[in-house]
Amino acid sequence: MQKKNPRKKPFANFALIFAVLLLLYFLNNIGSRKSTEEQVSELISKHKGAIVFLESGTEEDKPFQEALREIRTELKGNAGIITVRNRGKKEVSQPETANLLPALIILDAHGKEVHRFVGSLDRKVLDSLVHQLLTHHH
Repeated sequence: MQKKNPRKKPFANFALIFAVLLLLYFLNNIGSRKSTEEQVSELISKHKGAIVFLESGTEEDKPFQEALREIRTELKGNAGIITVRNRGKKEVSQPETANLLPALIILDAHGKEVHRFVGSLDRKVLDSLVHQLLTHHH
């Protein structure tokens, strides 16, 4: 008769507990992913506005990304920034949508679109819009 290894059972229990916790974590994350619309609504309810950046996945995104990096600290606590990444999505490469990206959409505290930059960015206009967002009273 062979003796059972007493260490084997605690390891099996640990593996089972770990697997259950990992499964719960993944199930929780699946349900917690918010749509872009939900993220924008949440930002607007907490801030003076929101900026939505729609990436094209091309080099044309760089001026938009640089501008957002520069204004992010200025906006902190006053307006949120959401980036919608379109890399690898088939509809971005379609002719009817390709000329609409990249885009930067500025929303005020009421969720109303204030301005939309498409394809290129005018930094003076963006700075003026950021100032308006920061000085607007909710």
